Amino acid sequence: FSPGDLVLVRNTQNERDLGGKHKPRYFGPMVVVRRNSGGAYALAELDGSLSKLRFAAFRLIPYRARSRISVDITHLLELSPDEID
Repeated sequence: FSPGDLVLVRNTQNERDLGGKHKPRYFGPMVVVRRNSGGAYALAELDGSLSKLRFAAFRLIPYRARSRISVDITHLLELSPDEID
């Protein structure tokens, strides 16, 4: 995924829970901010707030919007790696 892509995050904890039929299967959509050297992704909510968590690539699913969505992430891309990590 490249910066600016919209993704859904799979809730892997729900897969282990036997009574989790009513729990959300995916979180999102979220915006990709950057990919770390280890392969984990830094994501942000659509309102621009950065997530302090890092997400593995196998948990991310591309989000295909029905209509064209533009999310301004220029202020997120200008952050230093220290501010993101």
